[in-house]
Amino acid sequence: MSKQRHVLLVDDDEDVLIACQEALEEEGYLVSPARTGAEALALVEGETFDAAVVDLVLPDMEGLRIMEALRGRDAHAVVILITGFASLESALHALHGGAYDYLEKPFRPEAFLRSVARGCEQRELVLANLQLVQELEAVNEQLRDHQKRLEEKVRVATSELGELVALGSRLARADGIDASLHEVLAATQRLTGARAAAIYLMDETGQRLRGRAALGLIEAEVRRREIVVGAGLLGKATERGQPIVENDILGNTATREDLLAHMGLRSVAATPLVLHGRVRGVLAAFDKDRDGFGAPETDLLQALAAVAVALLDAEKATDRDTESDQFIPLTDFTRRR
Repeated sequence: MSKQRHVLLVDDDEDVLIACQEALEEEGYLVSPARTGAEALALVEGETFDAAVVDLVLPDMEGLRIMEALRGRDAHAVVILITGFASLESALHALHGGAYDYLEKPFRPEAFLRSVARGCEQRELVLANLQLVQELEAVNEQLRDHQKRLEEKVRVATSELGELVALGSRLARADGIDASLHEVLAATQRLTGARAAAIYLMDETGQRLRGRAALGLIEAEVRRREIVVGAGLLGKATERGQPIVENDILGNTATREDLLAHMGLRSVAATPLVLHGRVRGVLAAFDKDRDGFGAPETDLLQALAAVAVALLDAEKATDRDTESDQFIPLTDFTRRR
């Protein structure tokens, strides 16, 4: 057996006690003998037993009291009561009280050992089932948590999809590029939980960023301030063409002198605006109160950045068409003269 079974043996009859102990030890059991109820109770308080063989009648107390003590400490304790004064009433009382078996003296060693072995096997089976139930409950709890997380993700994704669809409708009604960019920034605030958002575009030299639109900030101040490409958080995001996240601008020694820190902003998530394979600027969200910015917000910013890029591309196409409409061929000009 992988684990030695431990048996409490209680009997005031020395011959019975010795005979039972020897029989059990020959079968590989660890035996703790007791000749009185007091000795047995002391052992029960300090040790754990796989089974207990207890004389029903002891000099200082009834064996039922020891059984109650055992089952009080372990509801699955296996208790086999033995007695030389058997009666149907005492047997029924013992079994109803929780005894596993009831043996009348004198009993055959084979019957005694079989009863102890079966009792230990039943206890082991019960404990194994309980362990399995606990493991299943733990797995079920994990599955419930996973289901809740999935449901939350579905709810959030549904909300995000609804917001993006609504953004499309608002853009269709927007009056001009500036109004459209402000709709993108409003969607950025709602979807990321940011307090403010802004779009910065490269100037003609490609060396500096200038604010194009802002919400939650003083737009005139955003437009006035210039950011050198490659410098600061937004400049580095533009130069590298990669999203950036910083949730402690004021506390991070590397960013506390950043322009964003001087603007009193605490956190930022920004993603590049890429048009025809070239970075044109950045879309930035600022000051998310709960939990800070992370991968979900970055993914949303990339989707919103694609919308902003499409609007800016359409604006440039419109400008080109306008210039084309205003062009007068030289031949037409000479004819008019």
